[in-house]
Amino acid sequence: MFKKIFLILLTPVVVSLGGCISMPEAPERLQLYGIEVNSELYDDDYVMKKSGGYSYLTSKMNPKIYAWASLTPYGSQFRISVNNNSNKPLNSNYFSDKFNLYTKDNKQYILKTDDIVNYPKGYVNPDDSAVFYVDKPKGLKSEGNISKIVVQLGYDTRIVLKPDVNGVK
Repeated sequence: MFKKIFLILLTPVVVSLGGCISMPEAPERLQLYGIEVNSELYDDDYVMKKSGGYSYLTSKMNPKIYAWASLTPYGSQFRISVNNNSNKPLNSNYFSDKFNLYTKDNKQYILKTDDIVNYPKGYVNPDDSAVFYVDKPKGLKSEGNISKIVVQLGYDTRIVLKPDVNGVK
């Protein structure tokens, strides 16, 4: 009799502990897409279209160098994947690369990168990609307020990412 009571009392505890161990992965909430833009003078000429795709100036922008950004599942970081389909390697360096977020109300945030140990090394070679993790700024009130993220790799590659109007929200 005592063993049955002990097992009955113990069973809910084990089930309860099992429910605490696994946490479901949250869906990505925001996506941004971008291409290489030679100068900040042309940032507004790169436009995401509601009908799909984007428009850009061929003389000032290069769609062969592009990037996707999304918030990580719990929203503390952006995951930025830079893709190089050009015929030249892209220089990348922990000390010279810059990541900036701009809001619709004209605020600018410098995004802090992962530590140097986890940072991609050296170049992004042709037909290759690299993933960068940057912290979401604490002062950002709403993800819907993001107008763009600018990625500066080395001194010569500048990628402008804008919210994908057709992406995950």
